[in-house]
Amino acid sequence: MQTSTLATLSDLQVSALKDSKLGMKFGNIRGNGAQIHFKLDCLHIPFEPSVYNGTGAELRKGILLEISEADAVALLAFEEKVRQLTGLALDKWNSCVRQHDGNWRLKAKINMGGERACFFADGSPSSLRGCAAVAVVSVNGLYVQCQVSGLALDVVALRVGAKVTPDPPVWMKSLGF
Repeated sequence: MQTSTLATLSDLQVSALKDSKLGMKFGNIRGNGAQIHFKLDCLHIPFEPSVYNGTGAELRKGILLEISEADAVALLAFEEKVRQLTGLALDKWNSCVRQHDGNWRLKAKINMGGERACFFADGSPSSLRGCAAVAVVSVNGLYVQCQVSGLALDVVALRVGAKVTPDPPVWMKSLGF
């Protein structure tokens, strides 16, 4: 990860929360006066992006990315900094980083089409499942719903690498695949 954008944010600002049409509250997060982006290298995408109970035709989908422990630690520290700035309760915080079977995973959204479509550096692939990739992730803000809050992250650019098996061997996982 290019953690310089996360680690060197000396001036992190979170705007006042505003009500959205869907009953959520949303606040902007800026670092040093600009939108925050970070790059993650050597990711493994364990599942095809999808929408829970969706039809498959949705353009905005959830995506899960396997990331390194160093990247996970940097993101967790960033989340904690945002949470402390806003005063949101830890028990209601929904982290975008989780550990599953010893692997760290980042939860984000990806737009597969439309005016905010993710830029695919190598052309849009037919499938993302099992791919290694490099991603640019944008911190779009902070959401607060009835009982949960967390970061709103979008994958805004993706360079897809070679296909790996859906469950890569241990030696590949150690290399970040």
